[in-house]
Amino acid sequence: MSKDKKGLVENVAGLIREISPAHADDFEESFKGKNVSVDDLNKHFRVELAALPVDTIDARECLIGGISEETWLGYFSSHVVNPITKHKVV
Repeated sequence: MSKDKKGLVENVAGLIREISPAHADDFEESFKGKNVSVDDLNKHFRVELAALPVDTIDARECLIGGISEETWLGYFSSHVVNPITKHKVV
């Protein structure tokens, strides 16, 4: 199934699952049954990343609104998924 046939939460969980299956399950459980937008996920991950005691500016700058889900998922995969799994942010 292609990414555009899945929901946003399922696509994000799939990217997280490639690195940390347990974190992917936690992420999916957190957003289960909710209608989630890119803006919702941007807010969630910006807050979580900003609370960490390490520099996460680069990752947070890649949480961009007003772009297609496909483009956003590309940025998420390239710049955000590693810091969130490394620091156990879901």
